[in-house]
Amino acid sequence: MTHVFVGSTPTTAANCIYYMKGWIHLLVEEAAKKLGMSTQTLRLALRQRLFNFGEAVKTSENRYTYYINEQRLENYLKGN
Repeated sequence: MTHVFVGSTPTTAANCIYYMKGWIHLLVEEAAKKLGMSTQTLRLALRQRLFNFGEAVKTSENRYTYYINEQRLENYLKGN
């Protein structure tokens, strides 16, 4: 797994998305904006596996890393 800096936004454990096996990555903030929801709502939904375009991986007792596939998100937004 390779850490990726995205845009000019400072990355933290809470908002960093990682590049994984060809996934085109998005920040949680970017994905939440496209979905019209808060970042916290999106994080909770990913933890509960409510969307097929991303996932949350628990990295420690109180931390998660979020993976969001941009193409799957776009397909979700188009209703596919």
